[in-house]
Amino acid sequence: SDRQPVYISPRAVQDNSQPPYTLITGATGSGKTTAILELVRGFAKTKSAVTGTFTQVVLIDPKQGSDYTDFVHNSGGRVISMDDLKQADGVLDPLRNIPSQEEAKRTAILVITDITDPNHTDPNREASVTIALSYGLQHGADCTGEAISLALRDYQSGIAKDQLPDSIVEIASSLNQLAKANGLMRVIYGTQHGGPKLGSYPGLTLIKAGSENLMPAPGGGGSITARVQKWVIRLTMLCGIAALRGKDSVLILDEAHVALGDGSGEIFQQIGRLARQWRCLPILASQRSAEFVKAELQGYVSRAIVLAMSDKGANIPGSLSEAQAVLRLVDQPEGGVMHKRMGQPAVLDAKTNAPNYDSLYALRDPKTGEVVRGSIAYFVDTIKNNVTPVEVKLPSALFNLISNRASDVDRRRWEMSRQGNA
Repeated sequence: SDRQPVYISPRAVQDNSQPPYTLITGATGSGKTTAILELVRGFAKTKSAVTGTFTQVVLIDPKQGSDYTDFVHNSGGRVISMDDLKQADGVLDPLRNIPSQEEAKRTAILVITDITDPNHTDPNREASVTIALSYGLQHGADCTGEAISLALRDYQSGIAKDQLPDSIVEIASSLNQLAKANGLMRVIYGTQHGGPKLGSYPGLTLIKAGSENLMPAPGGGGSITARVQKWVIRLTMLCGIAALRGKDSVLILDEAHVALGDGSGEIFQQIGRLARQWRCLPILASQRSAEFVKAELQGYVSRAIVLAMSDKGANIPGSLSEAQAVLRLVDQPEGGVMHKRMGQPAVLDAKTNAPNYDSLYALRDPKTGEVVRGSIAYFVDTIKNNVTPVEVKLPSALFNLISNRASDVDRRRWEMSRQGNA
């Protein structure tokens, strides 16, 4: 009501010892995507109190075919696509991104054994992998696949036959075959020395799925492909936070619901316990908030940007609507003004298309189609229990970054479509 701006600091939770997560929730068409890009633009221009340089921002986009490349390049950032093995080889490899070698090795062992032997049928598998990784690291490897290959080479040549288990031949063969056949495996199982690290770039980095599919097929959760997909998603957050630790950095995971489920909640809770200490702000964005509740992330959230959300299923016993899930996450009551507005449609009457000013969606003039009011987001500070409706105002500078090759007309059309449908 007072038209004052809301500021979101990348350092507030660290400086004030608050729960680390910021959530951005919104249904399709709510304006979530453009709100994320504007936050990225602002954070990337903010100086770090630790390094004295601009804040490191990593934006992870797991949606197949989605592309913010123009925006990131025009913002001076770098883009790594998971479907480009020259770029992405080992970009999420634990040995390359987790500073503590012992912690990195433990994570890599867990990844390898879970992918190759999920039912633990081989009681010696973990010990064999541990010995092989330790040997590879001692001989200069900086990623998991390189470490395994070094161990195999020296075992077969006889140099280290007495130091390595005989099972290294089978283990290395199966892992190397999987890395050749599955491009996503190469993202978490680096094979080339000196590949990219998440925390090595001083500005904005986009990690995108490209043509890769990170979503397991229905009913295929037990397949080796599904297990690789699961670990790629988990390691986007785990390696991201670890690689950025101590730098007053920001890590944003779009469509974060893809990363939750199947035990991943424990990893996100672990990040919730460590991110503040590591001085990294994790932001989770999603249109499916119920997954956050299932992962038991309540209590780890300090702030939220809540856009329009579906309230479908709210009155069905035993079910939880997306709107209700958001309310639980930010500790707000059901039935209040915020809840009632979250599911309101953008128009009051489909025949007249008259704008519904109680709606959180962007509103258009029914005659001209022009946006007359941007999307409304409730900014929630869970620490102070402040809930404030804020209009999402997007500057023209954002659209210039999205594509500097577009004409003014194209940019205006894009602006109108994204404010109404993003």
